[in-house]
Amino acid sequence: MAAGDRFDIALTTSTAPVSAFPEFAGGLTTLPQPLMTTRVVHIMNKKWADYIPKFDAAVRKMRADGHLAKLLAAR
Repeated sequence: MAAGDRFDIALTTSTAPVSAFPEFAGGLTTLPQPLMTTRVVHIMNKKWADYIPKFDAAVRKMRADGHLAKLLAAR
């Protein structure tokens, strides 16, 4: 495929909506179910240590009020 200057299939994360690629709109498809899901771990440098409690609190709040579930369901 590389020699033919083309590709047949490209996979991208669910955080990149099809609308982000208008030039390919006719050929892009969003699958109804993900091919795979995985756990995400955020690693922050010592420089950003003050943000860790804020980040953790934001995620906990989103879980508690259902916002995180809505975001994950939208993919």
